[in-house]
Amino acid sequence: MDSTKSAPGPRRYKGFRPVMGVWAIRNTTNGRMLVGASTHAQGTINRHLFTLRMGKHANAELQRDFTVLGEAAFVGEMLHVLEPEEGRTNDEYVDELAELERMWLEELRPWGEAGYHRAPTAG
Repeated sequence: MDSTKSAPGPRRYKGFRPVMGVWAIRNTTNGRMLVGASTHAQGTINRHLFTLRMGKHANAELQRDFTVLGEAAFVGEMLHVLEPEEGRTNDEYVDELAELERMWLEELRPWGEAGYHRAPTAG
């Protein structure tokens, strides 16, 4: 049995509780953004920024802009914080985060000139 699937809520380490929610890495020069959701949002933002600094990010457009404009042109920010609730499982948080991410992507439409995502395909 995978203990991460049945563990209650986000993991705590010596009192640390990561912030869960929908995050964005935003290009302050042109407003384009990469949006995602995570049970450890700041860790995820940090991982993306680290990968960008190394020149190895999987999103070629984001990497190109980061390389050309520099790190100072980008900010990591929270779009929606999901507050932990007693008795909820990690799976419940993951499911809710996926739905919140879908809603934010639908609202912001961060593809084309607005972002670093590919436009969803019909059907």
